[in-house]
Amino acid sequence: MRILLICLLSFIYSYVLNAHEALTGYKVQVYTTIYDDGSAYRLIEINMDPDAHETIQHKRQFFSRNGYHLSEHSEEQGMVLLASRTFDANSVRNARDEFSEIGITMRGDSVYFSETFFTQIVSEEVKSSDLSNDLSAAKVMMADIKFCFHTVFPGRITDAGSGKNSGDTLKWQYDVEQVFQKPSLKMAGASVIQRGDELSWLTGLIGLLFIVIAGLIVLRQRFTLFARH
Repeated sequence: MRILLICLLSFIYSYVLNAHEALTGYKVQVYTTIYDDGSAYRLIEINMDPDAHETIQHKRQFFSRNGYHLSEHSEEQGMVLLASRTFDANSVRNARDEFSEIGITMRGDSVYFSETFFTQIVSEEVKSSDLSNDLSAAKVMMADIKFCFHTVFPGRITDAGSGKNSGDTLKWQYDVEQVFQKPSLKMAGASVIQRGDELSWLTGLIGLLFIVIAGLIVLRQRFTLFARH
């Protein structure tokens, strides 16, 4: 009986240990820069436990098959995988891959941005693990997951949607609960590229200088006439 109990405990410990090795939390920073011609650049920074080999390999394969350029380096806090991609003005009007769907529309000087983030990057990792039928346990193992999106707009932001406005940047953040609850998460925002602002300011300054010069000329003429008399 004691031997059976020891075997059972060993099996449970091994199961939990293997599941922990297969599933772990990580931090993802998504930086998107929109340019005034409608093109965009994206950099995804994933900070992972250097010992989480399965997680690291999954992320490499995921972003590689979706056309991202990959590089990586080590830091004190973990291993960092960088995935980057450039979108030209035509392709980004409706760019979709397994990570997200991005839409950028230019209307005059207005820029409209939308993105749907697909949480399958997490769900497919869970499905391939030993905890595919135990989402509660999987959520515990991946409790440290966090996705932070930073989208830089050209010009002045006019619509922040559900994002947090910080200068020319909108920010969204999702934790493990949100990622596990929904198959997709939506973001949107808009800005206006105030192209005429600098020209208007320069024109106003030149006009002001002309007024000052004209005033000085008039004053000089009056002072000259007064001196003659």
